[in-house]
Amino acid sequence: MNNQLQEAVNILFPDPSARDSYIQNPQPDTLKRAFRALALEVHPDLNDGHNHERFIRLNKAYDRLTALPENELKRFVSQKQTDIWHFRPKSAAARASSNTFPSNTIKKMAHNYRQTCRHSPKSQIQIPKYQPQTEEVYFSGEVPNQPLPLGMYLYYSKQISFQMLAHALAWQQDLRPRMGALAKAWKWLEDEDIDWILQATAIPGRFAERAYRMGYLSQQQLSVLLRQQRMMQTPFGQYFIANGILFSSQLNKALRDLARHNASAGKNY
Repeated sequence: MNNQLQEAVNILFPDPSARDSYIQNPQPDTLKRAFRALALEVHPDLNDGHNHERFIRLNKAYDRLTALPENELKRFVSQKQTDIWHFRPKSAAARASSNTFPSNTIKKMAHNYRQTCRHSPKSQIQIPKYQPQTEEVYFSGEVPNQPLPLGMYLYYSKQISFQMLAHALAWQQDLRPRMGALAKAWKWLEDEDIDWILQATAIPGRFAERAYRMGYLSQQQLSVLLRQQRMMQTPFGQYFIANGILFSSQLNKALRDLARHNASAGKNY
């Protein structure tokens, strides 16, 4: 039964990412849209009488999935998630278990990456020009009494709008080194490992956490990658200075105020 269901899903969702998305959350509307799009593409009347067999297979696949009882669909989805969860190539498991580092080695590696980032030409960092919105939304109220990252503190202290915060975060996210690329540079992951981890949407967490849960990375490797990504990440405040939203002196004062705020809030949080 599972093979027939998988075949039906493959027919309705030839794109792997769309297929995984449907398996993760099988909604009737998603199935209907996929069927209609493919039906228009392969209908014999729209293809000079061709694709008749393919059109029949498409209809059978759609009927199979729409007629499937809900409990059977849940069992199918659960089994697919279990297959993904437990799949782990031996090579990946071996790499994750065999790679250990003395603490001084990790510190030396971290220092080298810091030096590389520090001496990188700042002119290479592309900062998009911020276009003011029609209605900039500023926070009204007191700064929450809890530890905050810089962006949220600037927003809560009314120094930037919500729109400015969203644009700056999107910019920083685009420039953030990808975990898969970092792990590949360390020779901890290969291209096929990265592809499989990206497809395993049934497993919670972002890429690195998902790789750890699936056994591709050890806890120590995960810590090294997270540390490296933080060090290589473009400083958040540069966005506001480059766009004339804040002066350097204002940003430095905000950083000092934030340090005091977090130290005070951390005691009561």
